[in-house]
Amino acid sequence: MVYRMNKLFSISIMGVLERYSFIKEMLKKLPAHTNLILDRAHLGCWQTAKQAWNSYTDAPYHMVLQDDILICDEFEQIVTNIINAAPNRFISLYSLRNVKPKKNDHWATRNETTAQGLIMPVPMIKEWMAWVNEYCLEKPHSISDTDDLRMDLWMEFTGNRCLFVFPHIIQHIGTKSALYGTTHVLPSPYYTNDTKKLLETDWTKGLSNPSFGRTHYSVEFKLLKPEYLLMKSSMKGH
Repeated sequence: MVYRMNKLFSISIMGVLERYSFIKEMLKKLPAHTNLILDRAHLGCWQTAKQAWNSYTDAPYHMVLQDDILICDEFEQIVTNIINAAPNRFISLYSLRNVKPKKNDHWATRNETTAQGLIMPVPMIKEWMAWVNEYCLEKPHSISDTDDLRMDLWMEFTGNRCLFVFPHIIQHIGTKSALYGTTHVLPSPYYTNDTKKLLETDWTKGLSNPSFGRTHYSVEFKLLKPEYLLMKSSMKGH
């Protein structure tokens, strides 16, 4: 059998062997070329996330999924429709419960994200990684060492924003995160697997003026290198 490569986006799953039963179910709904990044040595979330984000291909977008999610049917086509509706944007397929769109809209935005399922244009991945290498500690102490915390800081300092799409096409099913400790990311009331509805959705609705929410950071600043800690004092709200 010859498998067709998706020319719009590549996909990586980051996970651990202990959750391979979850991953097997995910792979049933994902393209055959999905890349699996396993933390076999239990190095932690950030080390695995770096590999996952850097495993992009020649496609213009790259997606990273956690290993503890449900995926809707016709996932590849629906993601294609979402990207085509919101090109060159940083997109989250899942959201925290305090992120909500305006009535009848399909988008909200915030200066934070959660890492269950994220899509970035490849040039944006390179920009974010370069920023992280410059400003963030590689191995911080006393903080959850994750990719989404580094994304939060990057957005706060650069003005970039994450767009959350509604309804959600993935659902969080783990009571613990893929690679560390417990998590506050609960199952979302916005998830649907109504394939007909999702395929017919006009994903441009609400994109031009999405609802906006703001988070005031505290713990994330512990990721900064000491020489850059003073930067936060010049930021609005800090």
